[in-house]
Amino acid sequence: MRFALLALVFASAAQAQHLVTAPGAPFPGFIDMPRAAAMGGAQAAIATSNDALFVNPAGLPQNHRYHFELDGADDTHFPAQGITASLVDSASGPAATGIYFDRWGSGQPAGRGEGWHAGLGYATQLGSTLYAGGVTKYLRYHTPDGLVAKWAEDIGILSKPGALSWALVLQNISFDKLPLFPLTGTAAVAWGS
Repeated sequence: MRFALLALVFASAAQAQHLVTAPGAPFPGFIDMPRAAAMGGAQAAIATSNDALFVNPAGLPQNHRYHFELDGADDTHFPAQGITASLVDSASGPAATGIYFDRWGSGQPAGRGEGWHAGLGYATQLGSTLYAGGVTKYLRYHTPDGLVAKWAEDIGILSKPGALSWALVLQNISFDKLPLFPLTGTAAVAWGS
């Protein structure tokens, strides 16, 4: 009984902080691609596909391929909708590259997360087990504080010596404060693939 009451209190608090009009609410800055969302922060240590553009660009050159991905999200509670298109080429040259476009809507133009962002990713293998990469992105969002139109950078390194892999990532590096997209860092360790 106590557990159910505690769960109800936390559920109410979680929903309250995700209101469309709530300043500083995390949407869309912390919405991940499906695999990355399922794995949490560990995905940064093994990212190999298009999700590497979002969680750790250093993972782009691990597999040699061309890959297009289209993802979407719809949440009727907030309301919020989103679509992500990404294209990765890690087969045709010494450096892996990728581009993506995200469009997010909070259900109203004055909402906290209505807008889009696009990015160009690049990465290379530095040694037999070490990779490094970055993503240069442009963010254009309407927030409760007005329009945010800024450039930002993500950088990451990844090492995979056998079954154990580790990564360090720094995201949303900018000379200006980025509402909805705070400076974040990730340290990840994973075993296996």
